[in-house]
Amino acid sequence: MKILYVHHKNILELTANNIQVLNMCNAFSRLGHEVHLLIPKYIELEATVEGISNIVRLDEKIKISLYRQYKVKGIFLSTLLSLKILSLNNENHKLFKSFELIFTRHITSYLVFRKLAAQIIFEIHNNYFFKTKLINDFFIKELNKKKYNNKTVIICISHRLKEFWTEKLSIKKIIVSHDGFDEESFRTKIGKNEARKLLSLPLDKNIATYVGSMRPDREIENIIQIAKSCPEFLFLLIGGPDKYVDIHRSSVQSLEIENIKFIGIIPNSEVPKYLYSSDVLLALWSDKVPTINFCSPLKIFEYMASGTITIAHSYPTIKEVYKNGHNSILVAPNDNQEVIDALKQYITMDSTKKSNIRKNAINEAFSYYTWSNRVKTILNSLN
Repeated sequence: MKILYVHHKNILELTANNIQVLNMCNAFSRLGHEVHLLIPKYIELEATVEGISNIVRLDEKIKISLYRQYKVKGIFLSTLLSLKILSLNNENHKLFKSFELIFTRHITSYLVFRKLAAQIIFEIHNNYFFKTKLINDFFIKELNKKKYNNKTVIICISHRLKEFWTEKLSIKKIIVSHDGFDEESFRTKIGKNEARKLLSLPLDKNIATYVGSMRPDREIENIIQIAKSCPEFLFLLIGGPDKYVDIHRSSVQSLEIENIKFIGIIPNSEVPKYLYSSDVLLALWSDKVPTINFCSPLKIFEYMASGTITIAHSYPTIKEVYKNGHNSILVAPNDNQEVIDALKQYITMDSTKKSNIRKNAINEAFSYYTWSNRVKTILNSLN
């Protein structure tokens, strides 16, 4: 199948959004499909390809094209204008109509390309497109235009999100497909001590690791307080942006907490080493995260694939994947004491129970949540 993937963000930024897009392109390509990635131009093509390799190693068969990004107010208008001008060119118009499937995560790209697509997939990650109700209602009305319904498939990243959009949209095909992980990055497991030696981490400490954003809505201060109550653990905090890492590092220093190490932003390819080096992984959020009731965070699948025991907040969409005592340990959101108790219980947990949780997590990750499995599910929905 000839597939066009249209993306609207700067692909060179190390974000979950971009990691997902690049891995999806890889998965389509590895299954034998011809993939064409269309992205806005920020630097020249050669430098763009080189920059992408620092995020995800992209299959060399994937073709990349850059479109000029016209700057007007807001990402919606910029993308709309840029793609509309691009598609009006006769050669581009013919090229886009030659694709058997067009895939996008952005409402603007969907509106432009649905007229040209034989089939189009629109992947939705939240319960709104824009926060302004009037604009949001306009897009819902556009999505409900009957003449495009038969060629459109909506992908929701959680069952809870599908329930929301099923009530809003008349499109017949709305499917659930959780996010995933790159199976090749976790195919060869590294032993815990070996990983620690590679990363210069202590061999004689229990290590609890958090991978994710350090922005205020994640309430990293909770992890800092948890660390203060669990001196038997070394806490590794991986992620950024740097300005928030600096704020949290200053807080830790002022509180004289010595068992936290900020790793900062690292290439996605380095993440597995830290997961393998850990005793426990922390999948913790807060009610302030805008997408928390509908999300499918990439890290929970990488956590599972590593086989390291995860302590996770039991938000509804997280419970669609994580089952307490089966493939993870679930704790109530907004309750630091439950996290502290779970960490302390881990130390004395029966080795057989630990082993079962690890095995279940690995088996389910590779059975259901690889990018390849995700793409197969999506393509099957077209039939």
